[in-house]
Amino acid sequence: MADQPDGFREEIREEFLTCSICMEVYTRPKMLPCVHTFCQRCLERFAAGKSSLACPTCRREVTLPVGGVQALTDNFYIASLCAKVSSPSHETQTTGRTTTPQTTNPCSNHPGNQVLSFCRTCQVATCAACADDHPGHDVDDIASVMLEKRGEIGQTLDNAKGRIHKLYGFLDELDQADLQAERNFQEAETLVNQTCQRLVEAVARQQEGVIADLRARAGARRAELTQRREQVQTTMSNLIVACRRAEEDMRTTDLQAMSTRQHDLTEIVTSHGATDLNISGEEVEFQPCLDNVSIGQLGVKDARGSEMLGLPLSPTRTQQATTQANITVGGLKGRGAGQFDFPTDVAVTNFHIFVLDKGNNRVQVLDKRGSFVRAFYTGNETSKPQGIAVNPSGQVVVTDLGDGTVKVFSQEGQLLEYFGEGFAKPCGISIHPWSGLVAIADIQKERVTVHRPDGSLVLTLHSKGEGVQSFRKPAYVGTMNSGGVLISDNATQSLKLFSKDGKFVRAIGRTAERVDGSGQLRYPRGIIADNADNIIVADADNGTVDVFDCNGKFLLHTANKADGLKRPTGLALLGDKRLVVTDTATHSVLILNMADKDILPRDAGRTVDSPSKVCSVM
Repeated sequence: MADQPDGFREEIREEFLTCSICMEVYTRPKMLPCVHTFCQRCLERFAAGKSSLACPTCRREVTLPVGGVQALTDNFYIASLCAKVSSPSHETQTTGRTTTPQTTNPCSNHPGNQVLSFCRTCQVATCAACADDHPGHDVDDIASVMLEKRGEIGQTLDNAKGRIHKLYGFLDELDQADLQAERNFQEAETLVNQTCQRLVEAVARQQEGVIADLRARAGARRAELTQRREQVQTTMSNLIVACRRAEEDMRTTDLQAMSTRQHDLTEIVTSHGATDLNISGEEVEFQPCLDNVSIGQLGVKDARGSEMLGLPLSPTRTQQATTQANITVGGLKGRGAGQFDFPTDVAVTNFHIFVLDKGNNRVQVLDKRGSFVRAFYTGNETSKPQGIAVNPSGQVVVTDLGDGTVKVFSQEGQLLEYFGEGFAKPCGISIHPWSGLVAIADIQKERVTVHRPDGSLVLTLHSKGEGVQSFRKPAYVGTMNSGGVLISDNATQSLKLFSKDGKFVRAIGRTAERVDGSGQLRYPRGIIADNADNIIVADADNGTVDVFDCNGKFLLHTANKADGLKRPTGLALLGDKRLVVTDTATHSVLILNMADKDILPRDAGRTVDSPSKVCSVM
């Protein structure tokens, strides 16, 4: 190999001994199970600490051994070839000097001559005989120009190699996205199948109930008709016997016997003459009702879970993109599906509404049109659920006054874990939609704690005394887009706003801002923030839902008694600009259209890195 010309050596190096990632001669070549070879350093960068990677050449998925890339098989054959090709045969290795590249290119104008210089003015290589053709031009030594060009090409090559490396990484990300998309569609398909199966089972149960009722009614009707038949047959038998005897007596000469028989026959005819010969009774009529059959909605969301599109999946009708009417669910205290007993709070996802049905110790799940989907219980008879929220993972988090715990459920109602510790009577709860930080009000300990998603404590707000910043009965909490924490305090009948680092900012709703008393809260309950960090609060005693800006200025009553409110408590905003309100006085859930109000859903048209508007004091 050492005797081979440099040109052949370079060809071997470029064809067989160059890593396809860095485009350099292999350094510590490692061989993947698919037999493709790459530099150890290149594979380490490509794997980026993961336990598997896709081969940059064939895209075959490779699970790395315990030791990572370093534990892959060394390609000793390639390493040996690299050593031979790089053996001391070049002048730079034997003499320690850097040689200039030699050219063997003939001149295009004088084929018998070799080019010796380069005219920068004309951008052509020249020989000695060409000198007279380039008087006064910028002419330089051909070797210097070649070194300069090689440097420029080398820089461009480095940029290209860097781009190739990034593209390899992006291919890996595309592979992962493909796998994630497949999992996502499979999970969605499974959920659709499960929902349809539940619908089929529910319809089957209704079918069994209706058929059983129908058969019971049919049995009772047949029994009634059988009884009537027996009565008529008895009457007929008596009349037939009486008639036969009367006919026999008519042939006798005994007048006394004939008179007696006539009397008996008259009595029988008279007694049975009043028999009702009308067939009365009600007919059973079945009225089909399939108007509100729906398995749910297919939605598209971005990486943060914001709803981008909702498509109704209804077998009977398609909703038009028109203004939606207000919806009331419940309204009569009860334990049935879609009935509530003191609903205190509500949370929403892209597809469902989760209602905290406190009096029934359960969570009821509705679709976005208010139709009942399912329900699950939050504990035993000692359970007293109070607050509800949904974390960024889609899990349902419930505070329980009864046993002093905070519970995490799946959306199907499976208890997954208990969140945090040290609570006495956890009441209100709010989860920041992007950071996942959890704020919990403990009404007995008179404090609000902020936790990381794993339950660890970040901050404790505990303010006593007589100052404007004090609170004593924190019932509900809310989180601002900016990270601030809102507290509704039963004792002071106002909201308290704290910054994300626990500093008191202001009190809201303590005094009226208008002549009609607007802006003064009376028993504030649920609190949420919209996309612009406007503060929306359920004003229970006033029977209104009020909106303040992030600086505490009263803006408007966005809902009131005219909308059916009596004692609003829990609040949530759907992505289609509808406000969900629980009302403990009417035992109902109201879904109110806010299309004409200046309120934006929390996730509409924004990203985590570019909030639309936040309070400067935050």
